[in-house]
Amino acid sequence: MLAVLVCVYGTVKLITLIWRFHGLGADGRLGSALLQRYLIVLVLRLRFRRFLFEFLAVGGLVLILILLLSLHW
Repeated sequence: MLAVLVCVYGTVKLITLIWRFHGLGADGRLGSALLQRYLIVLVLRLRFRRFLFEFLAVGGLVLILILLLSLHW
C-alpha cells in the first residue's frame, strides 16, 4: 500500500512539473530559442531548499517502506 502511494505521489509531482514546463514554452509568442534556453537554465538553477520538504517526504516514505519490508521478512 505504501509503495503504491509513493509511486502515485511521485508520478503526480512529475506530471505536474512537466505540464507546467510545457505550458510555459508551448505558447507561440514565447517560442523563441532564446526564451526556451532561458527556461532550461531556470529549471537547472532550482534551489534544493525550495523542494527540501518534498525530498524529505519521499525519503521518509521510502524509509518506512524499507522498514516494513525488513519486518515482513
